Amino acid sequence: FLTLRGTFGTSYRAPELNYMHQTGGGGYLNIRDEEWCRYLESDGNPCVEGQTHQIFSSRPGNPNIDPEKGRTYTVGVLVEPNENFYASADYAGFFIKDEFSLRPIQDIVDDYFAGVSTGDNRVNVRPDPTFPYITSVDRPYTNIGWSATYLVKAEAGAKWNVGQAVKMNFKNEGVWTLSSKSLLDEKTGLTKQYNGIEGAPKWRMNNALTTTWNDFAWTVSAATIGKQSPDPDNLDVYADYYFNEQVDEFTQYNTALAWAYSADGSVTLGVTNLGDQYGGLYRTGGYTGAQTSNSTIYGSSYYGRSWFASASQHF
Repeated sequence: FLTLRGTFGTSYRAPELNYMHQTGGGGYLNIRDEEWCRYLESDGNPCVEGQTHQIFSSRPGNPNIDPEKGRTYTVGVLVEPNENFYASADYAGFFIKDEFSLRPIQDIVDDYFAGVSTGDNRVNVRPDPTFPYITSVDRPYTNIGWSATYLVKAEAGAKWNVGQAVKMNFKNEGVWTLSSKSLLDEKTGLTKQYNGIEGAPKWRMNNALTTTWNDFAWTVSAATIGKQSPDPDNLDVYADYYFNEQVDEFTQYNTALAWAYSADGSVTLGVTNLGDQYGGLYRTGGYTGAQTSNSTIYGSSYYGRSWFASASQHF
C-alpha cells in the first residue's frame, strides 16, 4: 500500500571531442567596448549610452577542459491501495560541477579592460596603440562553476472498465521546478536563478487517457508548459520584442490509434499537435505585431500539426 523510496547517484561526463579539438567555427556578437567608443569619439561620432559594436567570436578547442561531475538524489513516496490506482510524489536534486559552458562574451571583455585574467579565453585587438579596440575573441568551452536544480514530480494513474469489453487507463504527471540556479562568476560567487525565465519553465503537466477495445487502443494526450518571462539580464533587448514580457502558457494535444494485429506485433497511426498551434510565440515587431516561435523546448509544436505511423514486430 505505501512505499518509501530514495536514490543517490554520481556521474562523470567527458567533454565532446569538438570541445577539445575544434578548429574554426563561431559567429558574430555585439559587445560594449570602451576603446571602440574612444575611436568613434575621435572621428566626431561619440557613442550613445549602451552602444555596441560587432565582433567575431571564434570557438576553438580547449585541451584543458575537465569532465563534468554530477550527483543526484531522490526521495519519495508511492501509494498503491489496489491494482487499479496509484499515486506518487518525489523530490529530486541535481548538482553539476565544472559545467561545460561558454563564458558570456561581455564578461570576458570587461575582465580584459579591468586587467583581470580571461583564462582560456583570448581577446584580440586592433594593432594600433592609439585605439586598440577589440576585433575578435577566441571563446572556447571551459569548466564554469556549477548548477543546481531542485524539483518535485507527482504522478497518478487509474484503470477501470466500461462494460465487459472496454478498458480505460488515465495517467497524469506534473513536474514543478523549485529552483534552477547556476554559478556565473567563481571570483565573486555571483549566481543566477533561471527558474521561470525562457527555456526553464517552472512547471510542466502531461495527461493521457487510453481506451482499449479488443485489439485496438486509442490514446488522447495533452502536454502543457508553463509561461516564461524574458531573461531579466536582457530586458533592454526584449522590451521591443516580447509582448507583455513573457512567453505564454502552451498546451499541445495529440492522439494515436494502435492495433495489435497479433501477440507479437502492432501498428500505430497518430497525429501530433491536433490544434496546429505553435508553442513559445512572442511578438517580434513592436508595431507590426509579427510573431515568431521559440523552438528550444516546444518540440514538434514548432512544425505545427504532423502525422506519424509506426509498426513493431517481435520475433
